[in-house]
Amino acid sequence: MENLEEIQKAAEQKVQDVAKNAATEVANKAVETVNKSVEDLKAELANKSTELDNIKKQAEEAIETANKASAAVNKAGQIKGGNPVQNISLEETIKHAIISNGDEIKEAYTNTSKSAKSVNLEEVKKDITDASWASGALARVTNDVRTSLYTTPYAPVWLRNLFPQTSTDGGAVVIPQVTAYSGGVAVWARGTGSGGADVAKPDVNVTFQDVTITPQWVAGKMRVNRELLMNVPYLSTSIPQTLLYSPVGLYAAENALITAYLSANAVAYAGDKTIGVEMIVDAAFGQMLGNYLQADYVLLNNYDYVEFVALNKAEGSGEYDLPNGLQVAIIDGSLFINSLKAIPVPSIPRYTAYVIASSEFEFLTRMGAELRMFEQSQDDAEKNKVLFRIEEMVAFFTKNLNAAIKIELPEPEEEG
Repeated sequence: MENLEEIQKAAEQKVQDVAKNAATEVANKAVETVNKSVEDLKAELANKSTELDNIKKQAEEAIETANKASAAVNKAGQIKGGNPVQNISLEETIKHAIISNGDEIKEAYTNTSKSAKSVNLEEVKKDITDASWASGALARVTNDVRTSLYTTPYAPVWLRNLFPQTSTDGGAVVIPQVTAYSGGVAVWARGTGSGGADVAKPDVNVTFQDVTITPQWVAGKMRVNRELLMNVPYLSTSIPQTLLYSPVGLYAAENALITAYLSANAVAYAGDKTIGVEMIVDAAFGQMLGNYLQADYVLLNNYDYVEFVALNKAEGSGEYDLPNGLQVAIIDGSLFINSLKAIPVPSIPRYTAYVIASSEFEFLTRMGAELRMFEQSQDDAEKNKVLFRIEEMVAFFTKNLNAAIKIELPEPEEEG
């Protein structure tokens, strides 16, 4: 029977043999894997080399063809005694530049040991002329065309916003309009008559007249070719802009309606002042306030606004001044004469002004501004046109004729 020491020694030897065999097997597999990877890499490099040779061969054949064409072109130019690429298309000009630089291009393609070289295409600049472009093409590539529409700075005061606005569903409105007052309430006491008799109390009379207010159509139209709406994007916004806010639009027509009413119905200035700014103040705080009406606006031509208010000059000395106690100030961009706001209105004739108590007026609307588009007007469907129509029904009136005073401002005297 083996002793314990021999058994232990045999076991250790067995363990060493197993470990040695396992390590050898792992190492053999690793070497096999590496060898396979190397073989695969060699095959791939061989394929790449073949592809590169094919590319070089194709490039050499193309360059050889280009050189032959270049020689033929140069020979033809020498025979004719002129530049062979004058007045040719842009495409042919670039081709000629490439052919003429065949050696540089060949070097850039075939010499892989050097960095790629730039090819000089200076000839392109020499040979490109106006004739290199088809008709209209040069303008298209050299012009910067903006597709947004320029919007006019026309932005006056819309007079409708100065007055109270009301609405109606009826075709006409009948209002009692005050035309005059007579008499008036006064202190009364007994026994003031002859012999201590009582007298009658004061009479108060007001004269009314019934006025029928009929809303009027304010309207306009514009007809355009249908394809323009599809091809020119800004037309879809510029048409409403023109019909509403332009100098020929609906709100400008409202301004004209209001100033025409003032011209026909305002009472005349009844004071004795002769200087423009004094006439305005006298009409507002004398004549109108005497009828218990509070003036809040004076409407006048923009040039009169400058001459009689903003740049008022004293006679004689020519200094810019105003009567004592009169204050002219600009508040939030608006000019005030004391508490009276001055509104420049270019459509009012020169040397005419209107002092207004706006609370006594109404801007009446039966139908608000409406913009509609039609394709069935006249022969629009047959001719592929589109009609735009804008319209409203409005009226402007005063309940008290004393609420507007018309002033004829002094015109400068002609010299000589």
